[in-house]
Formats: sequence, C-alpha cells, structure tokens
Amino acid sequence: MKAKALEHSISMQRHKALSQHITELRGEIEEMKKELGLSQDLEPEDRLCIKDPNQIDRISEFTQTGYGRERLMKETNTKKVLHWNDD
Repeated sequence: MKAKALEHSISMQRHKALSQHITELRGEIEEMKKELGLSQDLEPEDRLCIKDPNQIDRISEFTQTGYGRERLMKETNTKKVLHWNDD
C-alpha cells in the first residue's frame, strides 16, 4: 500500500511540475508574440493573411538571427534543460 501511495505522490508531483512548465511556456510565447507585434488572438492559419510585409520581416529576423534561442537560453532556469535543434 505504501508503494502505491508513493507512486501516486510522485505522479502528482510530476503532473504539477509539468503543468507549471506549460504555463510558463505559454507566458513566454505570448511575450514573444507581443515583441513580434503579433495579435494574441492570431491563429496559425490567420498568420498567412498578414498584410504588413514588415511584420513578416520581423518574424523572419527573429527566427533566423537566433535572438529567440538566445533569449530562451538566458531566461531558462539552470535547473531546466533546453534542447535546441538547428536543423
């Protein structure tokens, strides 16, 4: 019975940590959207309808210069592991 209780406790801790991490990532995504000038309500399929070419340039610059990666690396807590693939 103790083993089941311990297993359940660990499972709940993992779930709580994962939920917190997801919440933090959502906040970071919203902050990046604001920095890029994207509407918070803009759905992925709506991004194809952006008429301001400068906005597309800002998005492209953000992703190609590595600024997003550097920012994430700086803001990432040392306890967290960030895996970035430059493929």
